[in-house]
Amino acid sequence: MAIDRRIISLGIAINDELRWYGGLDTPLFIEAKGRNFANPTEGDCDITVLGVSRNVRDYILRNTRPLVTGADRISVVLEVGRESYGTHTRYQGDVYRSEMIGKPDTGLRLICKTGYYNKRSLITRSGTDLTKLSDIAKWVADDCGYGLSFEIEDRNIRSYSFTGSAQSQLSQFEDLANADVYVVSCVMYVKEPGQQARGLPVRRANVSNGLLEAIPIESGVKLKMLYDPVTTIGTRIDLETELNPAINGPYVVYRTDYHVANRADPFYLNAECNPLR
Repeated sequence: MAIDRRIISLGIAINDELRWYGGLDTPLFIEAKGRNFANPTEGDCDITVLGVSRNVRDYILRNTRPLVTGADRISVVLEVGRESYGTHTRYQGDVYRSEMIGKPDTGLRLICKTGYYNKRSLITRSGTDLTKLSDIAKWVADDCGYGLSFEIEDRNIRSYSFTGSAQSQLSQFEDLANADVYVVSCVMYVKEPGQQARGLPVRRANVSNGLLEAIPIESGVKLKMLYDPVTTIGTRIDLETELNPAINGPYVVYRTDYHVANRADPFYLNAECNPLR
């Protein structure tokens, strides 16, 4: 695994304009801690960025107070990687709260949740006598502004109806589909539990490519590794460890926790995995 220079870029969308901070040769400090799950639980990310201009900082602070009505939507895109392989999108979501970081390093702390603004959108949906499950999945994804990867067997659903927030529709759909329903990088995945998501590469995990620790847990294994661009929800991991060969084998990631920074020590990713079915 390459351990060359890190790259962290943060895009902040304000009034439909995406402003980028960070990159390979930037003096700006960026640190991010986040989690994603293989269910409708909102992924979250806590981002610290230093060196944002005062005008941008004040605008974000004004519009990201939870009880303020009529605030503008502010969202983020976090891209992480290294010079050798470039960056990929690790997180996309909405800023629902922010805090100013005081002197001497004046900056911002952005507290983000996936689909936060979809909670404000009231949706009413009604199907026909029989509606295909894949059509309902497309409704849910469209209502939330997500792409869709539908990876389970289709079937007919009788008399589908829903009224509530666009984001809460995901939870009802998960029960209906009896599948893993989750959002990563603005794509809603619907896949069989314990199966690899389509289109994702297989990640070999061993000491030579960044594996630091492998611990057996009730649901499978928990892995700590150097940050890599491949491991995400639905990734298949082929575990190879000499210390505990009994747990070796194929797994599928159902939760990730990451902590990265461009000018500090953290650059890690933890993955909790179920055995591949």
